[in-house]
Amino acid sequence: MTMTESEMLITIVYGLIGATGALSIAVFAWGFTEYITKIGLPAKQRERGIGIMEWGVRLVVTAVFLIVALKFIQGWVG
Repeated sequence: MTMTESEMLITIVYGLIGATGALSIAVFAWGFTEYITKIGLPAKQRERGIGIMEWGVRLVVTAVFLIVALKFIQGWVG
């Protein structure tokens, strides 16, 4: 069974979305580690970890949005 060009493109996009999801988990874990390691320090020094965790959450939201958009387009097109 051969894949059509549109099926190949969809497979590639899902792969990129999966990579974004994996990256978001890694970024969030990095920020969480940074926050935990500076737990005894003043709040100003922990802000970097919080900022990194926020980027991780943004990446998750982006990945979910892309999945929903791709599913919508797939249902709309065929």
